[in-house]
Amino acid sequence: PISKKEKKHLPLTYYRIGVLEQKHQPHETIIAFQQYLNTKDKTYADDAQYRLAYLYIETKEPEKAIETFNKYLKSGKGKYAVEIQIRLGYLYIETKQPKKAVEIFNKYLAGGDTQHLAEIQIRLGYLYIDSKQLKKAIKIFEKYLSGKDTEHVAEIQVRLAYLYLENKQQKKAIKIFEKYLASD
Repeated sequence: PISKKEKKHLPLTYYRIGVLEQKHQPHETIIAFQQYLNTKDKTYADDAQYRLAYLYIETKEPEKAIETFNKYLKSGKGKYAVEIQIRLGYLYIETKQPKKAVEIFNKYLAGGDTQHLAEIQIRLGYLYIDSKQLKKAIKIFEKYLSGKDTEHVAEIQVRLAYLYLENKQQKKAIKIFEKYLASD
């Protein structure tokens, strides 16, 4: 039996076991973090949830990762919020929940972070195409092309031109194709 004095250190012990075993024994680490989160100690709760969600991804449990990331975001802590929004978007895509992916990516865009702006605009554009929301796809691709990123300009110009054609905007499509051909 554990004494009262020892019980006081139990939460920290669970947390430390989780941190130390994370790379070597993911399943045992999950148990340790869950045990820590079930204690009254909340000192490292955010970090434990964050690590736990990534362990769920590593152990191929995306639904549990989604649930854990959402708990983290609901706690109102902002340290990893941007990263988690992006990760959640991709988890939603992976688990075939495109509407939720669109919702979380739009939250990311509304937050004003620009580090992953181009990547999220492109991903969102393709999600809109997949869900037959062509006008929204056009809008987001136009925003991408008016931005600073140049890595995917050719791909997005062609995609946008075809979207214009599908939307019966031939003049705009021709303009984009001409830009595309001139940039060779």
